[in-house]
Amino acid sequence: AICSYCHGWAGDGAGEGQSSGGAADLRKTPLDRAQLIEVIKCGIPGKAMPHFDEAAYTDKRCYNSTEADMGANKPPLPPGSVLSQREIEALADYLQAKVIGRGAITREECFETLGERVRSCNDYPRAP
Repeated sequence: AICSYCHGWAGDGAGEGQSSGGAADLRKTPLDRAQLIEVIKCGIPGKAMPHFDEAAYTDKRCYNSTEADMGANKPPLPPGSVLSQREIEALADYLQAKVIGRGAITREECFETLGERVRSCNDYPRAP
């Protein structure tokens, strides 16, 4: 789903070099599983967060609104691919298990995620 483009490889909202860097810091999000699923599925009206459910606004499944109700506030489709309900739920579970509440990024987490040969991981502190 290319989440890292906006949210960064560590989910901290930094994004990749070409992104605006204005995405939510998922490491600090207060959202619970149901809320994560809703945001991934429906996007955020009036914001850059896209909706990953292709049919999100064909009926009132998202924020009790259709495309006509949303108008210009309808979240965009993602630049990559849409996700199935099962994939959206799996993504929310992954975020809860591996990203949310992790605290500051550590060198070990960087190596675990990006690989031992990534030199920029040395820019992060070692885990306490």
